[in-house]
Parts: sequence; structure tokens; C-alpha cells
Amino acid sequence: MTKHQRCQQLLAELKRVLVDNEVWQIAPPEPSRLESVMPFSADMLSGEEWLQWVFIPRMTAVLEQAHPLPHGFEISPYFEEVTKGQPYAAALLEITQDLDRLMGEQ
Repeated sequence: MTKHQRCQQLLAELKRVLVDNEVWQIAPPEPSRLESVMPFSADMLSGEEWLQWVFIPRMTAVLEQAHPLPHGFEISPYFEEVTKGQPYAAALLEITQDLDRLMGEQ
């Protein structure tokens, strides 16, 4: 499996966890909430919203356009904090950690 294929698989798993735990939203947030310049849009979006409306679409676009994947990011520490106490925290963290490792590979 290529790195791009594995990334696509992890994004699908991420969506599945959000849908299965009923945090996947039907309607997008107001456009102004997507204009944040803070990391993870933390001042405007929940972590789950950022995954759905920012991260997954941007990574999907990278994959669809066959661009190089970003290298060396870590999103797991943020999600470790913002999902504390959530029943889906362990499943979500497993995926974000896999993404972090994948993006750390050469």
C-alpha cells in the first residue's frame, strides 16, 4: 500500500469514527468560523469540526491532486486534550497517531 493509499484509508477511518459517534455534522459552520488563523481553528471550531471541515477536505484535495503529502506534522497531542472524556477518544487518537507516524515517514 502506498503512503497516499494509507492516508486515504486513515481519513476514511477518521470519518467513520466521527459518524459512528454522532459528531459528524450535516450542515457546515458559518463561513466566518472557517477563517480562523489559530492552529486547529481552536477559537472558532471544536476539534471534531476542524477534522470534518478543514483537515479531511484539505488532505482529500492533496490526495485527489496527487500532491506530495505534508511531512512531519503532529495532530495527536491536540486531540488527546480536546477529546478527554469522550467515548470515542481512544479510537480517534489511534487514527491521529497513525497519521502522525505516516507523515513522519520519509
